[in-house]
Amino acid sequence: MMNTSTSRPRGFSLVELLMAIFILGIGIISIASLFPAGIAQQRAALDDQAGPLVARNAISLLRTRIPRESFGHVEIVSSGPGASWAGWDIRPGDWPWLRPSLVTGASSNGPGLGAIDIFDTADEYLSGVSTTGEKDRSDLGDLWITAALTSRDGIPYQGHQNDNPRVDDMTDGVATPLVVIEQVERQYPRNDGSGRVPRYYWDCMFRRTGGKVYAAIFVYRVNNFEGDPTPW
Repeated sequence: MMNTSTSRPRGFSLVELLMAIFILGIGIISIASLFPAGIAQQRAALDDQAGPLVARNAISLLRTRIPRESFGHVEIVSSGPGASWAGWDIRPGDWPWLRPSLVTGASSNGPGLGAIDIFDTADEYLSGVSTTGEKDRSDLGDLWITAALTSRDGIPYQGHQNDNPRVDDMTDGVATPLVVIEQVERQYPRNDGSGRVPRYYWDCMFRRTGGKVYAAIFVYRVNNFEGDPTPW
């Protein structure tokens, strides 16, 4: 008589199954953690490419919009606020880094909200325009800044020492420059009405030193929630 025995295949135990799921989860988490790092690297690479491009476009726009010899100088006095410049690296006639004024109140025929008024002279040509300039900052006690500002709170322009901001240029004989850069002109890419949201904005500052005027361009990346309008 032949005796035969049958063996059944052994299945996975619950402990083995849990261990396999645990190991698989570690692998998935490790792979998933690479996606945020890849996105950050891609964004940094895009910033490195777009930043200099936006800055060059800004410089080109400023050169075409600001007439030559428009920037003025600052007179230094031996006493008073100007005398405080003695401790700073500022030559007679020069002025420190200053920001253009920002349009905070717009009229129907004037620049829009968020536009920068380089010499803060828009209110002389257009009614209903209000701006916020350097004098509205919190450090009004800094005589180095205050002494450099014109009576218009803006960047010094040619002939501003003899200009009366309460009198239009046809009366006092000073042709004040009007240079306004709208917010849409500082966008990249520009909002063309297709729903494309601008990713970058630029801002600027100016300084006169050694008889030359220097411009500093700041490029900002804007993160908007999808569909939200860009506030000025």
